[in-house]
Amino acid sequence: MTVTAGSFSDTLNAVDSFVWGPWLLIPLLLGTGIVLTIRLRGLQFRKLGAALRFAFFQRDRAGRQVARLAIFRTIRR
Repeated sequence: MTVTAGSFSDTLNAVDSFVWGPWLLIPLLLGTGIVLTIRLRGLQFRKLGAALRFAFFQRDRAGRQVARLAIFRTIRR
């Protein structure tokens, strides 16, 4: 059995269009988002208020400026 460059390229293009096409990629992304939301118990919704508060106001409870890297450490708690 000989494989030509043209048929190999056609096979790779077919696999590529299937994997990166909308019929597999979109459900895969949506499914991953739903699974992570369930496993993390809605972390992106529970911490959204604190993340926005720190991102836009950047102050701690004592009124001091908070460094940008400290924002991410604080949100993770």
